[in-house]
Amino acid sequence: MLIALLRHGIIFPYACQSGVCGACKCKLTKGRVNLDVYSDAALNPAEVQQGLILACRAYLLSDVTIRKLDR
Repeated sequence: MLIALLRHGIIFPYACQSGVCGACKCKLTKGRVNLDVYSDAALNPAEVQQGLILACRAYLLSDVTIRKLDR
């Protein structure tokens, strides 16, 4: 998902692109994704339950709506 955002000129925070840093963490508000392997330090199980995802590890399964986190 991160690559698609950047290719479309959408400015989005990221750093490691490997699911370790959590810089691309965002809220999935609509749709479905499959998350590739990532570090629990970047996205813990409680955050997953709240609908948070890592854009760098998310593969779209449908159209989605996301929200950047206020940091």
